[in-house]
Amino acid sequence: MLPHPFKVILFALSLLVGADAKAGSCLHIQAPEGPYGIQLQGSLVDGKPYAAVGSASIHQSTFTLQLTASEGGSIIKRTILGTVSVVDCELNLAGTGVDLGFVLKGQITERGKEIFVTAIQSAQPIVASGTMRPRLLRRCSNNTLKGTFTYISQGFDRVGTGTNVQWAPIGKIGDEKFDGKGCSVYKESIKQGTSFSEAEGPLKYRVLEDCTFELLDQGMPAFLGVIVDNGQVMPYLKLVDGAVHLGEYTRINSSSTPLNCP
Repeated sequence: MLPHPFKVILFALSLLVGADAKAGSCLHIQAPEGPYGIQLQGSLVDGKPYAAVGSASIHQSTFTLQLTASEGGSIIKRTILGTVSVVDCELNLAGTGVDLGFVLKGQITERGKEIFVTAIQSAQPIVASGTMRPRLLRRCSNNTLKGTFTYISQGFDRVGTGTNVQWAPIGKIGDEKFDGKGCSVYKESIKQGTSFSEAEGPLKYRVLEDCTFELLDQGMPAFLGVIVDNGQVMPYLKLVDGAVHLGEYTRINSSSTPLNCP
């Protein structure tokens, strides 16, 4: 018996659609290019915690990455140069020259709005994963941070010295209001080990043209972050010796007049 013509047509269409979906799974995703923000969290192979934020500039086949990391509580800044390759939905950033051994592999998500990444470094044993997001903004200023943001932070604080070093887990949630002029006011809840506390107060901040920003404590940079996704999201890192904290802000609104700001 010959198959029903309608069933034959459906079967043929299913083959065509399946082949197209497989072959064109990334057809609608533009290859990464331009400025991106990156965040990574994980550990060194010796068990010490690791966290990093940075800015990546991707131009066709090459990239430059400005990365600030807390490696076991020590703040380290690196500029990494290398080459870019994209195959299907997979992105590879590989260091060249003195940066040989640095490899960052990523999977591009829908329309390239986010790239899941993991660090593969033979020269420096780190196991860390995170995300890359396009910056979208051409340039930034203090006024870019005007509004109310909620934030979350997770990490560890180094406790003890010498052979008695331990890592106490810490987590925070809070909200922060930025006045667009360099002043913010925060209120947060903190769980450190078995202790719970709350804190609030003002902070100074400054935003650079490349959309990185610093939160200042007594005039010194205490946090470093990067503004991505058109100013809607801001991953950040604590810049204090002995701390490995990675967090992220999410914008709630763009209008705010914080109290206690001059």
